[in-house]
Amino acid sequence: MKDIFEKYKKVNFFRNLWIVTASLVIALWINFFVLDSNIWKSLTANIIWTSWKIKNWDIYLINNNWNIWLKTNKDMRNIKSFSLSFYYNPENVNLLNINSSLSQTSITNIENEEWLNTILINFDDYITIEKNTEILKLKISKKENKTEFLNIWNANFKDMNWKVYLLSPESDFLF
Repeated sequence: MKDIFEKYKKVNFFRNLWIVTASLVIALWINFFVLDSNIWKSLTANIIWTSWKIKNWDIYLINNNWNIWLKTNKDMRNIKSFSLSFYYNPENVNLLNINSSLSQTSITNIENEEWLNTILINFDDYITIEKNTEILKLKISKKENKTEFLNIWNANFKDMNWKVYLLSPESDFLF
């Protein structure tokens, strides 16, 4: 009876050793040939891009032939004032013009620092901004033809009670 268990232990040991070795070879194959390939990098980039695009930002930017639109992704009600700050490279990017498609607005452009620009929008009356509304149109130009960034640093609005609501902006915008 002792011989049967010894024979079973030897067979079981070699079978387990074969499974462990095969698993290790497959894991190394995946690591070196699949994860290091251009296909994997492209797939990873697409997954990251897709997950980034699915996020629900309160406000975001859209580039349309050097006209950059600031749009809202949420409904905002009873707004009296709206402010946001842009962070960009002034050595290559010029902010030429700022317009709003919303009625009865006064726009104040404050250049705080060399790389930071704050825009204040005051409304004559309390307004409601619906989802996907274009809030601002920025006309920009670049001195050199290289990729630049335009980040929304801070964004908020005040309602009829002057309570401040922070908005989550799109973090990075390349153009």
